[in-house]
Amino acid sequence: MKTHDVFISYSSKDKIVADSIAATLEAKNIRCWYAPRDIKPGKDWGEEIVKAVSESKVFLLIFSGNSNSSQRVLDELNVAISDELVIIPFRIEKLDPSGAMLLHLSSRHWLDAFIPSWEKHVDALVKSVSTNLDRTSIPVEANLAKTSTKPSAPKKRKSRIFGIAAAVIALVAFVIFGLPLLSQQADNLPGEQVSTQTAALPTTLPTNTDTPTPQGPALGSAANPIIWMYVPPADLEFTEANAAAVEIADQFSASNPDLVLKMIPAADPSLILEALCDGEAHIGSLAPISYLVASQRECTEAKLIWTLYGDIKSTGMLITKDTSDISSLSDLQGKSLCIRSFTSISSWVLPSLEIQALYGDPKTFLGQIIEKDDHPDVRQAVYDGECEAGSTYYGALDGSDLPGVNEHLTEIFATIPMPSKNISFGKTINSELSDKLVAFFLKISSESDNFAKMCGMYYSEIPTQLIEINDYYYHEIRDLFERAGADPEDFLYTGQ
Repeated sequence: MKTHDVFISYSSKDKIVADSIAATLEAKNIRCWYAPRDIKPGKDWGEEIVKAVSESKVFLLIFSGNSNSSQRVLDELNVAISDELVIIPFRIEKLDPSGAMLLHLSSRHWLDAFIPSWEKHVDALVKSVSTNLDRTSIPVEANLAKTSTKPSAPKKRKSRIFGIAAAVIALVAFVIFGLPLLSQQADNLPGEQVSTQTAALPTTLPTNTDTPTPQGPALGSAANPIIWMYVPPADLEFTEANAAAVEIADQFSASNPDLVLKMIPAADPSLILEALCDGEAHIGSLAPISYLVASQRECTEAKLIWTLYGDIKSTGMLITKDTSDISSLSDLQGKSLCIRSFTSISSWVLPSLEIQALYGDPKTFLGQIIEKDDHPDVRQAVYDGECEAGSTYYGALDGSDLPGVNEHLTEIFATIPMPSKNISFGKTINSELSDKLVAFFLKISSESDNFAKMCGMYYSEIPTQLIEINDYYYHEIRDLFERAGADPEDFLYTGQ
């Protein structure tokens, strides 16, 4: 049930603007919801935001430099796209969106409100909101006519994926490939032009039940291209990412004239996982834990993996000062431990799983856990005595970044290794097509930096390259999760 007319999304630095707009809209009997005013004391902030967006008809984004860089605003926008709300960007500064905001907003109609100032444009905003509210209002009779007595089927995961990513897909498919909208989901986006060219439908259904069902266009054809989804690196400009994607697709077509590869950006790594498992994408760059989840769902297979410093894995390491009496993992019971963060693979996820497998809950086993800003800060804190032990990446003590510190620290324990980011193929790719793709990716990873950039694996002073692997490379980390009684699903949003 839609209990609010408008959800107002804004940066806290623009609260004066939000307050004024909310007051103006509510004076016109337009019901608004915005934080923190409408969050009840003691309620979970995130849950209240998601609930309020889903119960609203229009999503009003007060766009500025502040909101453009706000992760909270971006999260709210993702929910609004997923719930298919009408989205009205109200731009109060003369600037263009960047990063993920650009992907989400470029194809939408803007209300420019920066000349001479946003106050002059509130009347136009009220009119736009009112018009869109009228469009979203459906008569009761129409609702009754469309109501079924059968229970609604549960939504599949792909509606969540492409609810969030459909606008991105439609925009990029047009910009990069000069094609109409990519899919039926994108065709149905509000405000997008829908192609009038539709496939002719048969006027009668075949009566012969023995007739095989048509399988549709072959994967890799122009009508059914191979979809590779990726998350554009934060440090890569949108135009640069587009150019890199075009180059890769062109290189693939030159090597395989009978095949078509399309590059589709995703706003979040979890969307790639879900798209691969729903068959909406065929290739994706997956971090190790995402791959473990995908393999549990039996929807992907690891084919290639990135090498970094000549290795394909990373290992966590527990350290202490050379004067400490701590010499083993068991000695950490009741001790203080400095880590980089609870989302760090090498500094927390791997060590915590090792502790959990042997001694139970690491947060109970350890006396205190202290988060630091980065790996060098962890080592410095151990040296200074701020914590009795620290957790960092294997080989950290070999660096020369902390002279006079590293040489007074010693290793306690090394975790099992975690494979690095891979290239995974969906189950719809057959062995013949798989061989062609593997050969192509191996070749371009050694000849061009663009593929590494698009996979978030480019480092100007560190050579990276793909090598061929299979699922066996994950047996050690999979075994660690099993020994710890942990589910990779619970660690999906951890970092590298």
